[in-house]
Amino acid sequence: MAETAAGPEQLFNAWKKQMEDGAQAWAQVVGQAGQAGKSAPADPLQFWRPFMDQANADWAKVVQKGMAQGDPMMQWKAFLEQWLSAWDKALGDAMQTEAFAEAIGKHLDQWLSVQAPIRKAATESMEASLQALGVPSRAQVVGIARQLMELDDRLEDIESRLAAISARLEPKPKAAAGPRQRSTPRQPKAERK
Repeated sequence: MAETAAGPEQLFNAWKKQMEDGAQAWAQVVGQAGQAGKSAPADPLQFWRPFMDQANADWAKVVQKGMAQGDPMMQWKAFLEQWLSAWDKALGDAMQTEAFAEAIGKHLDQWLSVQAPIRKAATESMEASLQALGVPSRAQVVGIARQLMELDDRLEDIESRLAAISARLEPKPKAAAGPRQRSTPRQPKAERK
């Protein structure tokens, strides 16, 4: 049983070493880019260390319990469920830390600082292409739409002012002071026959 326990532990240690080596290589590459740029990047090992420790603890529990007799697929499924729940908890806890927020903020700042010149060059190239084709750019279409909306607002204002002026100029109906008079005089009944 000691031989079977050593196998998974050795595999885990190899995987852990590979992850640490990869993180260090990434830190070196980003560190060289950070030296050319404004600020040094955050240490990726600082972020991943709690996950690695949690995974190591889970593997240690499995190795200590030993491989129980039974269906290996069920054991594998149980191990995966435990592993996923441990990673879910570890990631949830890590994402709620201030260090994670700072690391994400630094990453976004670096990404945006790299993307800004590329975006500007792409926009200028697109504007030149559209101008050569005689097609209006997005900025020109937005400008025309804004002018049309302003014109519509002005027309509505003029219409409301004209309605107010016309209401003042229209003659007001006179109120009836007495009984209504006919335009033609009435004839007596005897004459109508």
